[in-house]
Amino acid sequence: MSRVAASPASEPPLFTRAFITLTIAELAYFTAQGLEIPLAPLFAARVLGADPANVGIAVGALSLTALVLRPWAGRFTDRYGRRLPLVAAALLYAAATALHAIAPDLTVMVGLRLVLGVAEAFFFVAGLAALADLAPPSRVGEALSINSLSLYLGIALGPLVGQALLVAGGYTPAWLGAAALALATALLA
Repeated sequence: MSRVAASPASEPPLFTRAFITLTIAELAYFTAQGLEIPLAPLFAARVLGADPANVGIAVGALSLTALVLRPWAGRFTDRYGRRLPLVAAALLYAAATALHAIAPDLTVMVGLRLVLGVAEAFFFVAGLAALADLAPPSRVGEALSINSLSLYLGIALGPLVGQALLVAGGYTPAWLGAAALALATALLA
Protein backbone atom coordinates (compact mmCIF):
# COMPACT_ATOMS: atom_id res chain seq x y z
CA MET A 1 0.00 0.00 0.00
CA SER A 2 1.53 3.26 -1.10
CA ARG A 3 1.08 6.60 0.61
CA VAL A 4 1.64 9.84 -1.17
CA ALA A 5 3.68 12.22 0.97
CA ALA A 6 1.93 15.50 1.72
CA SER A 7 3.78 18.70 1.11
CA PRO A 8 5.40 20.13 4.26
CA ALA A 9 3.08 23.15 4.26
CA SER A 10 -0.03 20.96 4.26
CA GLU A 11 1.08 18.37 6.81
CA PRO A 12 -0.87 18.34 10.05
CA PRO A 13 1.19 19.17 13.15
CA LEU A 14 2.84 16.30 14.95
CA PHE A 15 4.24 18.12 17.96
CA THR A 16 0.96 18.90 19.66
CA ARG A 17 0.66 19.37 23.40
CA ALA A 18 -0.83 15.88 23.77
CA PHE A 19 1.96 14.26 21.73
CA ILE A 20 4.68 16.02 23.72
CA THR A 21 3.00 15.21 27.05
CA LEU A 22 2.64 11.53 26.15
CA THR A 23 6.28 11.36 25.06
CA ILE A 24 7.48 12.99 28.30
CA ALA A 25 5.25 10.66 30.36
CA GLU A 26 6.77 7.69 28.57
CA LEU A 27 10.26 9.06 29.14
CA ALA A 28 9.56 9.24 32.89
CA TYR A 29 8.09 5.73 32.91
CA PHE A 30 10.91 4.13 30.94
CA THR A 31 13.51 5.96 33.02
CA ALA A 32 11.92 4.40 36.11
CA GLN A 33 12.06 1.05 34.40
CA GLY A 34 15.65 1.63 33.30
CA LEU A 35 16.57 2.55 36.85
CA GLU A 36 15.61 -0.96 37.90
CA ILE A 37 17.75 -2.72 35.29
CA PRO A 38 20.86 -2.77 37.49
CA LEU A 39 19.02 -2.25 40.78
CA ALA A 40 16.82 -5.36 40.79
CA PRO A 41 19.57 -7.96 40.38
CA LEU A 42 21.85 -6.19 42.85
CA PHE A 43 19.05 -5.95 45.41
CA ALA A 44 18.07 -9.61 44.97
CA ALA A 45 21.66 -10.80 45.37
CA ARG A 46 23.11 -8.40 47.92
CA VAL A 47 20.15 -7.64 50.14
CA LEU A 48 17.97 -10.73 49.79
CA GLY A 49 20.85 -13.20 49.35
CA ALA A 50 19.57 -14.76 46.13
CA ASP A 51 21.80 -17.07 44.12
CA PRO A 52 22.28 -16.35 40.39
CA ALA A 53 19.37 -18.57 39.31
CA ASN A 54 16.97 -16.89 41.71
CA VAL A 55 18.22 -13.46 40.70
CA GLY A 56 17.25 -14.41 37.14
CA ILE A 57 13.81 -15.53 38.28
CA ALA A 58 13.24 -12.31 40.20
CA VAL A 59 14.36 -10.11 37.33
CA GLY A 60 12.53 -12.11 34.67
CA ALA A 61 9.21 -12.31 36.53
CA LEU A 62 8.23 -8.91 35.15
CA SER A 63 8.50 -10.18 31.58
CA LEU A 64 6.28 -13.18 32.29
CA THR A 65 3.20 -11.21 33.30
CA ALA A 66 3.86 -8.54 30.67
CA LEU A 67 3.94 -11.21 27.97
CA VAL A 68 0.81 -13.00 29.17
CA LEU A 69 -1.27 -9.86 29.70
CA ARG A 70 -0.46 -7.81 26.60
CA PRO A 71 -3.36 -9.23 24.52
CA TRP A 72 -5.83 -8.42 27.31
CA ALA A 73 -4.26 -5.02 27.80
CA GLY A 74 -5.03 -4.23 24.18
CA ARG A 75 -8.67 -5.20 24.52
CA PHE A 76 -8.98 -3.27 27.76
CA THR A 77 -7.39 -0.20 26.20
CA ASP A 78 -9.75 -0.37 23.23
CA ARG A 79 -12.77 -0.74 25.47
CA TYR A 80 -11.99 1.78 28.24
CA GLY A 81 -9.75 4.27 26.47
CA ARG A 82 -6.09 5.11 26.75
CA ARG A 83 -5.93 7.36 29.81
CA LEU A 84 -7.28 4.86 32.38
CA PRO A 85 -4.69 2.14 31.69
CA LEU A 86 -1.87 4.70 31.38
CA VAL A 87 -2.65 6.28 34.75
CA ALA A 88 -3.54 3.02 36.53
CA ALA A 89 -0.43 1.26 35.24
CA ALA A 90 1.84 4.12 36.29
CA LEU A 91 0.29 4.17 39.78
CA LEU A 92 0.59 0.39 40.07
CA TYR A 93 4.21 0.61 38.95
CA ALA A 94 4.90 3.32 41.53
CA ALA A 95 3.36 1.30 44.37
CA ALA A 96 5.06 -1.99 43.47
CA THR A 97 8.42 -0.28 43.03
CA ALA A 98 8.18 1.56 46.35
CA LEU A 99 7.31 -1.70 48.10
CA HIS A 100 10.61 -3.18 46.93
CA ALA A 101 12.23 -1.02 49.62
CA ILE A 102 10.60 -3.14 52.33
CA ALA A 103 10.60 -6.52 50.59
CA PRO A 104 11.65 -8.98 53.31
CA ASP A 105 12.55 -11.88 51.03
CA LEU A 106 12.89 -13.08 47.47
CA THR A 107 9.34 -14.46 47.30
CA VAL A 108 7.90 -11.02 47.99
CA MET A 109 10.26 -9.47 45.46
CA VAL A 110 9.19 -11.96 42.78
CA GLY A 111 5.55 -11.15 43.55
CA LEU A 112 6.27 -7.43 43.21
CA ARG A 113 8.08 -8.04 39.92
CA LEU A 114 5.04 -9.95 38.64
CA VAL A 115 2.91 -6.90 39.53
CA LEU A 116 5.37 -4.67 37.66
CA GLY A 117 4.78 -6.87 34.62
CA VAL A 118 1.05 -6.19 34.86
CA ALA A 119 1.78 -2.46 34.87
CA GLU A 120 4.21 -2.84 31.99
CA ALA A 121 1.71 -4.69 29.82
CA PHE A 122 -1.00 -2.08 30.25
CA PHE A 123 1.25 0.98 30.08
CA PHE A 124 3.11 -0.10 26.96
CA VAL A 125 -0.02 -1.05 25.01
CA ALA A 126 -2.01 2.02 26.09
CA GLY A 127 0.93 4.27 25.22
CA LEU A 128 1.18 2.83 21.71
CA ALA A 129 -2.58 3.10 21.23
CA ALA A 130 -2.59 6.71 22.44
CA LEU A 131 0.27 7.50 20.10
CA ALA A 132 -1.62 5.98 17.17
CA ASP A 133 -4.64 8.11 18.10
CA LEU A 134 -2.58 11.30 18.30
CA ALA A 135 -0.45 10.89 15.18
CA PRO A 136 -1.75 12.42 11.97
CA PRO A 137 -2.35 9.54 9.52
CA SER A 138 0.29 10.87 7.13
CA ARG A 139 2.89 11.02 9.93
CA VAL A 140 2.41 7.78 11.89
CA GLY A 141 5.86 6.42 11.08
CA GLU A 142 7.49 9.68 12.05
CA ALA A 143 5.46 9.81 15.28
CA LEU A 144 6.46 6.26 16.20
CA SER A 145 10.13 6.89 15.52
CA ILE A 146 10.24 10.11 17.54
CA ASN A 147 8.14 8.76 20.40
CA SER A 148 10.23 5.58 20.62
CA LEU A 149 13.18 7.73 21.63
CA SER A 150 11.52 8.08 25.06
CA LEU A 151 11.80 4.33 25.58
CA TYR A 152 15.45 4.11 24.55
CA LEU A 153 16.50 7.30 26.28
CA GLY A 154 14.75 6.18 29.47
CA ILE A 155 16.35 2.75 29.37
CA ALA A 156 19.74 4.42 28.77
CA LEU A 157 19.43 7.11 31.47
CA GLY A 158 17.63 5.03 34.07
CA PRO A 159 20.61 2.87 35.09
CA LEU A 160 22.72 6.00 35.56
CA VAL A 161 20.02 7.56 37.76
CA GLY A 162 19.62 4.32 39.69
CA GLN A 163 23.35 3.98 40.27
CA ALA A 164 23.60 7.61 41.42
CA LEU A 165 20.73 7.14 43.88
CA LEU A 166 22.17 3.85 45.10
CA VAL A 167 25.60 5.40 45.73
CA ALA A 168 24.11 8.52 47.33
CA GLY A 169 21.71 6.84 49.73
CA GLY A 170 21.26 3.12 49.23
CA TYR A 171 18.47 0.95 47.91
CA THR A 172 15.54 2.72 49.56
CA PRO A 173 16.15 6.10 47.86
CA ALA A 174 16.74 4.30 44.57
CA TRP A 175 13.44 2.38 44.78
CA LEU A 176 11.64 5.53 45.85
CA GLY A 177 13.25 7.45 42.98
CA ALA A 178 11.81 4.97 40.51
CA ALA A 179 8.43 5.24 42.24
CA ALA A 180 8.57 9.03 42.02
CA LEU A 181 9.22 8.83 38.27
CA ALA A 182 6.22 6.52 37.91
CA LEU A 183 4.07 8.96 39.91
CA ALA A 184 5.19 11.76 37.60
CA THR A 185 4.13 9.53 34.71
CA ALA A 186 0.64 9.16 36.21
CA LEU A 187 0.33 12.91 36.61
CA LEU A 188 1.37 13.54 33.02
CA ALA A 189 -0.90 10.81 31.65
